[in-house]
Amino acid sequence: MLQAFDTLLQRTVEAELAAKNRIDEPFRYECLCCGEEVYVAAAKSTKKAAHFRHRRGNSDRECELYLGRMGIDGAQIAAKKRAHIRTEVYYDIKQKMFYVGILFQEEKLKEFEGKSCVLEFFSACNSVPYESIAINQQNFAPDSMVLFPLKLTTNDCYINISGMNYRIRHEILYSNDFPTFFKISPNEDTNGKSKRIVGGKIYTATPYYIIARDRNAIQKIAKHREHVSVNQIDEIDAFGSTVYGTNLQILSANAELVDLFSYFNFDLETAQSVLQLWPPMYSVEGVLCTDGKKAYLRSTFELVPHSNISCETDALRKFDSLFEVDLSYPVQICFNNVDIQFEQQQYSSLRMDQPCEQITVPTVNVTECSSFYLIDADGYRELPVGIHFITESSKIVQYRSNYPVAVFKRPKPIPPSRVELLRDVLSYYKVTLPFDEQLIIGCNLSAVAQSYIEECRITNIINKKALDFIKAGKV
Repeated sequence: MLQAFDTLLQRTVEAELAAKNRIDEPFRYECLCCGEEVYVAAAKSTKKAAHFRHRRGNSDRECELYLGRMGIDGAQIAAKKRAHIRTEVYYDIKQKMFYVGILFQEEKLKEFEGKSCVLEFFSACNSVPYESIAINQQNFAPDSMVLFPLKLTTNDCYINISGMNYRIRHEILYSNDFPTFFKISPNEDTNGKSKRIVGGKIYTATPYYIIARDRNAIQKIAKHREHVSVNQIDEIDAFGSTVYGTNLQILSANAELVDLFSYFNFDLETAQSVLQLWPPMYSVEGVLCTDGKKAYLRSTFELVPHSNISCETDALRKFDSLFEVDLSYPVQICFNNVDIQFEQQQYSSLRMDQPCEQITVPTVNVTECSSFYLIDADGYRELPVGIHFITESSKIVQYRSNYPVAVFKRPKPIPPSRVELLRDVLSYYKVTLPFDEQLIIGCNLSAVAQSYIEECRITNIINKKALDFIKAGKV
């Protein structure tokens, strides 16, 4: 077949153009007829045209004979047959905790909510769920990754959706002594969380956090000091034992490193990059946004429409080493380690359909089930688990499913009564003045102040601080 659905670019692509991109990426292309995985065949052949074929064991004669001219309808059919849920494993470097991320498409989220489905987490295949959460739009935001801390004593995590034929198993770390790689995102909104690599490829000039059951696995990499940058090795309590982790960045590749990573079942390759030159952009949940209609990029590799960039041919222009991209529609670039999304949108502040709950308390108990952020004169930062005090000039915001659900503020102090205030003034301030009716002309006297003034008329003296408080309306 000549066309297939690209799960990364989210569109139909031609085999001839796909052949110019990487052709060994598993699970990237899907058949427009049946939705099964296909791959690029005859990419470098001089006798056959490049085309898509099913993986061995998935062959369907009707699909194999299909030449592919279904257009957008075929893409929609394939899209509907794709998995309705996306799961990823994350590691929080700051808190030394593992998370599983769950993402639902909007259509499926509404369907699961209508069927009252429940998301369940298991630590063993036949065990009872250690956590259950209703699938609805209160707990999940459409097309947004929601993270759940893993409370496991084993290396396995099972995820089940009740009432649906869906169950998936995640092996958090490799069962052997090989290191597991977690890619550190450069986006600030990830808050120190790194995503596990499952593609089998590691790139230079890319920050990773690696975790291994055996310290020696990390030390084998760290000994290549001229080619790698490795921090001090951390000890992590996980799954009922101690594992080891550290930050890693590969500066350059040599033959020994390539062989070592091959032993670890990873291919070590030189990183590619895309630099956005103009206009200035801001990040919204990992998507680079701008109000401009065009973006100007510099790329270390050739951008090819319908191959490694999701745009039409007339939406991409090249000027020497620069590329001009039309942002009338969202654009995504996927090639090797590069995965960037661009979108044109007008900047607007967050507007909530439902207002946050306003809570007044002196302290907040920060738990793992939500994210809590402190806002004060020093800025905006996430809080670790524990008890935190609120000052008069600060507040704490609780987030669930990427939405603020509560704002915690310190209760305002109860002002003392007029009687208590006058009593304190007369007890601690002893400076007096001769009483004169001219001193209180124009003052709006309260009942407490009138009673005190009557005493002053008798004694012919008045407390100076009390007079100031009467003029200010405090007594």
